[in-house]
Amino acid sequence: MSIKFKNFVWIYSFILGIFLVSNAHAWPEGKSCFGPEEKEGMKEKVEACFKEVPKELNLTPEQEEQLKRHKTQSRERMKELREKISSKREELGKELQRQELDMEKINQFNTELKVMNSEMQDDRLKCVLEVREILSPEQYTKFKEFIGKHRNGMKGHGKGPRHMKKGSE
Repeated sequence: MSIKFKNFVWIYSFILGIFLVSNAHAWPEGKSCFGPEEKEGMKEKVEACFKEVPKELNLTPEQEEQLKRHKTQSRERMKELREKISSKREELGKELQRQELDMEKINQFNTELKVMNSEMQDDRLKCVLEVREILSPEQYTKFKEFIGKHRNGMKGHGKGPRHMKKGSE
C-alpha cells in the first residue's frame, strides 16, 4: 500500500472513531440523563429557584419584565442554533458514512459547524451583556452570587461537561 493511502485510511479511521465515540455519549432528542419524573422535578426546582431572583435582587417591575423577555428570546435563539448544529452534525455524519468521501463537502460541513459554534458563543456573551444592561452593578454582583450558589447545588445534574468539573467554577 502507498503511504498516501495508509495515511488516508488512518485519518478516516480516526475521524470516524471520534464521531462514533461522540455519538455514543450523545443524548437522544428529547431524552435526558434523568427519567421523566426526575426531569420534571428538576424543572420545578429550577423554576422555583428563579422565582426568588426578583426578591433577592430587589428588581423593579420593569427590570423583571425585561429579564423575562430576555430569557424567552435568548432561549429561542439558542434552541434554533442547537437545532441547526444538530442538523449539520447529522449531515456530516452521513457524509462520513459514504463509500466515496467528498473531502470538499466534509470540510465545508466542518467549517459551517465551527461558524455555528462561534455564533453560539457570541450569543452567550451577548446574553450576559444584555443582563448587565438590565441590572445595576450591585444587582448583577448579587445575581452572579445567587447563580453560583444555586449552580453548586445542582452539580452532577446536567448533561454537559460542566457537571463533570470538580471544585468550584
